[in-house]
Amino acid sequence: MKILNYSFLIICTLAFNVWALNELSFEKEVSIAKKDAKAVIIDVGAGSLNVRGEDVDEVSVTAKVYSKKYSDLGELQESFTDNVIFNLQHKGSNIVFQAKNKDKLFNFSNPNISIDVELIMPKEMHLEIDDGSGNVIISNINGMLEIDDGSGSINIQNIGDSISIDDGSG
Repeated sequence: MKILNYSFLIICTLAFNVWALNELSFEKEVSIAKKDAKAVIIDVGAGSLNVRGEDVDEVSVTAKVYSKKYSDLGELQESFTDNVIFNLQHKGSNIVFQAKNKDKLFNFSNPNISIDVELIMPKEMHLEIDDGSGNVIISNINGMLEIDDGSGSINIQNIGDSISIDDGSG
């Protein structure tokens, strides 16, 4: 009887571990020409952020959208569309990228969606980041850098101008 109980316990544990590892994901890519923009403003929620300056004339974003909450990729994509702001656009002399949950007055369902972002931008531009949570890596930016970070580690390399950081934890 003990062997049967242990076998049942092992099977349940393995089944839970397989279910817990079942993370669904998909990628989104967007880009926009620099034109006359002077700065890139990034407003992101949960997930990692990697920003790299290069000799380019556009801002390009590759994002991995993922969650363990959903059992079907279509469900995850629908929830992403309904509950997440994801856009890259010109606003005045700035290029603004947003990837975060929509602010809803009565939002009782948490989509539990995280977004890992890699953003490549012209290195001479200024950069302003408002980050919710997750690790941040920034490199090769010749302009000013301003970061408002909620939580997660920050790794900064090769910044050519001033740096301002307001960090919650990490």
